Amino acid sequence: MSERSVTVTGQGSTSVVPDTAVVRVAAVARAAGVAAAFASSSEAAAQIGAIARRHTEEKRIATTGINV
Repeated sequence: MSERSVTVTGQGSTSVVPDTAVVRVAAVARAAGVAAAFASSSEAAAQIGAIARRHTEEKRIATTGINV
């Protein structure tokens, strides 16, 4: 009985266009009081969100935190 075998050698590569990007943006506001600074940063966040919504789905946009 003779042994049977299959030998495969090769080389390959591929490349694709990226379909995902992660962008992190921060807004900093300084004011005389916390309420004024918060209002200013809220406005900045709204503007950042409006820009983001032009380029991606709402479900992919998130706010991760706020520091006062």
